[in-house]
Amino acid sequence: MKTHSRGLIVTSAATATTLLVFVGQASATTKLATTTTAKRTSTAHSYKSGQLSIDAAGQATCKKGNQFTATATWSLGKVTKSSAYIKQLSVKYTAPIAGKSVNVGRINLVNGNNKVVYGTDGRYVVQVKGGTSTTQTYPIKKTVTFNNKQIQFRRYFEVNTVGTEAQWCGGTAEFAFILKSRA
Repeated sequence: MKTHSRGLIVTSAATATTLLVFVGQASATTKLATTTTAKRTSTAHSYKSGQLSIDAAGQATCKKGNQFTATATWSLGKVTKSSAYIKQLSVKYTAPIAGKSVNVGRINLVNGNNKVVYGTDGRYVVQVKGGTSTTQTYPIKKTVTFNNKQIQFRRYFEVNTVGTEAQWCGGTAEFAFILKSRA
């Protein structure tokens, strides 16, 4: 996997908000964390997340448009104030620009105590070829605790540069789909 480690900086605050910042001349439109709020109930239900994306808008040296997008569907069972039964999580990954691929790697599903309850190691890499989408379904089948906080599905990804793009037009970062409960 080709990595541009200088291209992107990732900052995770204690609240586990994920932020991606392009360095150099770049200033991208970015949304790398989205929160879904599940209603407390004992019946099965699904929730679709907002869209995560990275866009190099305004950068003369980068391909125009979204570099990467992702949306998730949480399939849940019983949701309480303290936990949620997660049947599965389906995530659609899109690399909209022809020729500009995205690699998605290690998965971590973390509970409210920031403990990994489901995951893969860094060798689990899926390439999304430029101009295509792929959907992956993760069979979680676990009750995961909130502990008055949130559950997060985190995944590392890498946007590859193409052609004569500047180095900061690609790089690695992490995104997060966040789940909370409400009465």
